[in-house]
Amino acid sequence: MRLLIVIFILCATANLCFCQKEDAPEHSSSERQKKPFNVRPTFFYFSVRTLPAINSFSGDGQIRHSDFDINKSYKIKLNVPVITANKLKVIGQLRYNNEQLHLGEDFLENEQEIHFDNAGMSLMLKYDLKNSYFLGGHVSGFFKADKLTFAQYASILDYSGSIVFGKETEYGSIGFGALMGNSLGRFRLYPMILMDHQLSDSWKLEMKLPKEVQLRKMLKPDNFYFTGGAEVNAASYFISNDIYQGVDHLEYRRAAVDFRIGIEKEIHDFLWFGVDLGFTQPVYSALVESGEPTRNKLFDFDQSFTPYTSISVFIVPPRSLFSRFQ
Repeated sequence: MRLLIVIFILCATANLCFCQKEDAPEHSSSERQKKPFNVRPTFFYFSVRTLPAINSFSGDGQIRHSDFDINKSYKIKLNVPVITANKLKVIGQLRYNNEQLHLGEDFLENEQEIHFDNAGMSLMLKYDLKNSYFLGGHVSGFFKADKLTFAQYASILDYSGSIVFGKETEYGSIGFGALMGNSLGRFRLYPMILMDHQLSDSWKLEMKLPKEVQLRKMLKPDNFYFTGGAEVNAASYFISNDIYQGVDHLEYRRAAVDFRIGIEKEIHDFLWFGVDLGFTQPVYSALVESGEPTRNKLFDFDQSFTPYTSISVFIVPPRSLFSRFQ
């Protein structure tokens, strides 16, 4: 599951690091060439989305079922170019997420609610080699818990790194690599595939496996997009509060698959908004003792197949600035 969480850091700025195009080779006059389909990278991003409500909870040994509130997640990302040389590009990212977990009412009819924080930074890099090949990768570190405190940093730290070898193509790029991570004390090593390919003048395929597959339809050039796809949405947090039968070193872990359609529309030259509608199919949502595999869960929140909504606002480079780097 940690791949699904950490790889999101890399995926969120994949257009910045891995999808820059080189000049296309010349074609004969008899061969039709596709029109450029370039999506401007994101500098600042804010979103809010709904998450499935839980169906049951037992904090004191007695399982209770009631109408639990819908959970929500808030995300803020800031991408800053650090190096933009001819061959080397380095992008820094600051990120903060806040996620709710509504646990219903206790016997005194007080609402039980936990807020999880995810704060940290990443560095993404890309180095151009000969013959349109490139090397890319990232390093990152994040603190994930209900209380962010340096007194227990070893329990709440999530850090990772990746390396990708790829090639720029006439209408996109493709890369293969691996991701290594130590997530809340559990080491992971996974393969990864990144692909960005223009199918036609108005369609583009974006694959960030095993995280996401998306089709993008250009309704109006560099102004209005329709999107559709599937994405793995996962998270894990350290819990310092006593919420489950006095168990210390507890983690909340969840994973789901989102199926969505959406739009992205320009409001101003640099300002955009997006709306996604879809369904999320939970894979698991559980309390697990730290260091234990998810299959050894202490309690299952039993989330259900649920519709969800996501609204976002983001800032991109103005056209005049973006055109200088094309």
